[in-house]
Amino acid sequence: MPDARRRPATDAPRGMTALQRRRERVASLTALGFSAVQIAGQLDVSHDTVSRDVGKIRPRFRRVLEERAEDIYVGGAALFDEMQREASLTLASIPWEPKYAGVRLLAIQTLLGIPEKRARLGQSLGLVVQAPERVEIVQGIQRDLADALMRMPEGDRVAAEILKSRTR
Repeated sequence: MPDARRRPATDAPRGMTALQRRRERVASLTALGFSAVQIAGQLDVSHDTVSRDVGKIRPRFRRVLEERAEDIYVGGAALFDEMQREASLTLASIPWEPKYAGVRLLAIQTLLGIPEKRARLGQSLGLVVQAPERVEIVQGIQRDLADALMRMPEGDRVAAEILKSRTR
């Protein structure tokens, strides 16, 4: 008489090795864009099993994706830093004559737009929690400030001092 605790021979293999193999396949199929229902059908397991597996796999995916996203962000941030230095040098080289006010304004707006671009890069990679609306509000305030500075008689000098302090 067979032992009641013994599982039938038709059951899927059990143990960490089988579990790990199934989760690797679930991870691969998930990465390829298959739905949980499609994966369950392919692996001949229940939808609940696939959902549990995805729940266990997802934190590992996040860690891997975060590490990659951070690498991308660091590279992008370094590029933005270089752009900021170059734009600051360009602004410093523009003559203080009134006929160059438009060029100076453009350089100031470029400099003021770099933090917003950096924030958008972080957001696109899922690393920055600041809402896009706040970034747009800040960018609008920065543009208004730059416009106001350019209308002031001493605006160029004040803007240059602000930018010099920001790029140190």
